[in-house]
Amino acid sequence: MRFKFTLLWCLAISATCSWSANVCAQVRGTRQRILQPGGLINLALRSKAIQQDVGIYGDAGILDEIQKLREVMIADYQEESRTASKEDRDDSDFITARINAKRNPQLEKLLKPEQFQRLKQIQWQELGNSVLLEAEMAQLLEITSEQQAKILAAHNEFYKGLYGNNGRQVDSATADVLRAAWYKQLKETVTAGQQAKLKELLGKPFRSVPLFTDEQRRTATDTRPYRGIQRRHEDLMSLVLKKPVIKELNVSADQVMQVRKLLTPLRDELSSLPPEKRRDEQVITKLYAGYGFEVKGILQPDQFTRLQQIRWQAEGSGAFADPDLIKLLDLDEAQHSQFTILNLETGRNLSTKMNPQDPQEFADEIKVRKGVHEEWAAEQAKIKEILSEEQWEKFDKLKGKPFDLDQLINWSPSGGR
Repeated sequence: MRFKFTLLWCLAISATCSWSANVCAQVRGTRQRILQPGGLINLALRSKAIQQDVGIYGDAGILDEIQKLREVMIADYQEESRTASKEDRDDSDFITARINAKRNPQLEKLLKPEQFQRLKQIQWQELGNSVLLEAEMAQLLEITSEQQAKILAAHNEFYKGLYGNNGRQVDSATADVLRAAWYKQLKETVTAGQQAKLKELLGKPFRSVPLFTDEQRRTATDTRPYRGIQRRHEDLMSLVLKKPVIKELNVSADQVMQVRKLLTPLRDELSSLPPEKRRDEQVITKLYAGYGFEVKGILQPDQFTRLQQIRWQAEGSGAFADPDLIKLLDLDEAQHSQFTILNLETGRNLSTKMNPQDPQEFADEIKVRKGVHEEWAAEQAKIKEILSEEQWEKFDKLKGKPFDLDQLINWSPSGGR
């Protein structure tokens, strides 16, 4: 259960899927991890940034052919799924292998050798440490069967520890310990020569993907509250697409479609930023500001006003990092610092109460709700203490009528809070 105001959680979902594929492969004991069906084909069509890097952006002829190949690949998968045995349908790696073996050579013929190789490099980079379990890479690095077994065991041990027996992710401190052990095992298993060759095979960085080290990992994920304090315009884009908000604002289907269209160029711009820029909050804030104004242009004035009100209510103390609100309330530096600390503390407390480690407490939805509501109430009391009486009265009017924030949370234990 968490506020899903950010687009970047999909990366964590991908990691989980990679782990699942590894576990399936281990259970059946017949093969290594295999990439997604049509992975290279889909990757080539994913974004402007990738196409520019590979050197196919703007080449309508090539892109059209790749799109046709993708449609054929989808038909392949549907047919394979329909005719496959139950065992193969339950474990789609077999289907994936057949489709990749059939269609990847056709993609290779469409591209120049250096373009196809670069596409593979980007795909390998996106796999992170899991690239060591990809069949072709394992062969190129001459990974021995003994090394392969140790690498697979290290991956499975990390992800099993990360999500536990009940599927809930452990707290950040525990995750850091598990991650450090994971990197250490991989570094000890893969020789220095293999590591050097891996770096060469991966080519120039497309994304910041740490291998065997924690240095480039985002430290913000350990402290960012569920209600983000920085990326306000990303929040607006995600918030306006939530069903309860669509209903509250009476957002039309056409408006929803227009907002959804903003997601692709946003991802393109994010992926095209160099790693150091993606960690620069000023750069990211400026980027999201532009898309926030795009959302404002799509909605009617009264709709955007209400959207802003809901966001301020949902973000609690995090709302006071909003430049508009800072200006409207004339907040001083001392207040800004107090709100920053309060927002981080509340985020950590909410994380603990939303994700209790005791399985019985986790399954007790009533107790979890009660704990979260108590934390919200405590936060509001502290907000009132930080603001002057005049500022509090003004903010109370600015945030509008109360919105049921429970609608923005998946309270079900099976929902992965």
